[in-house]
Amino acid sequence: MLTLPSDPGRSVRTAAAARALTAAGQWDEAETLVRSALAAPRPAREAAAMRCALASLPALTGRAMEAMTEAQTVLTNSGVPADLRDQATVALMWAWLGLRGNQQADQLAGTILAEPSTKRGELVVAAMVALVVTRWDSGRAVEALDLAAQAVRQATDRPYETTHFSPHMFLASALIQVRRLDEATAITDAFEVGARGRKG
Repeated sequence: MLTLPSDPGRSVRTAAAARALTAAGQWDEAETLVRSALAAPRPAREAAAMRCALASLPALTGRAMEAMTEAQTVLTNSGVPADLRDQATVALMWAWLGLRGNQQADQLAGTILAEPSTKRGELVVAAMVALVVTRWDSGRAVEALDLAAQAVRQATDRPYETTHFSPHMFLASALIQVRRLDEATAITDAFEVGARGRKG
């Protein structure tokens, strides 16, 4: 069904469609959709939702500086609601990691985890995974594996939807690298069963 440009729900649906395309790996289509929508003037909240959708795409395609620019555009707007600020913060952490700014990502993740009970599930899990990456890169494999296991438990306790990361896949990948293959297989099997359950 066609959506008129004047439809007040159009931007929300466009952002949702972009996230769905991103999750399906259709990154070029998602980016084209969002950039086309942003070509016309939008109310601040609608523009922020679009830019959050857009920020995830460069991060996924290796264009970390673009991702950072889009995320910071959202975060510097004081009128953006909490859920969109969280999405932009996740994209910003991923941008820092893509730029090898592990210290900045570590600091941002630490700030988030200082009061995890006040944060949404996706943001907490993203911060944990960011710390997994920084610890792993600095050679602290045991600490990274422990954090990855915590992130998996957190994601299980507080379900979330994201296009940026899967703590289960991070943990499985790390376990493979340290040759704990049976544990890695158990993690991926459990994740696939859970994903099928969510779809069903």
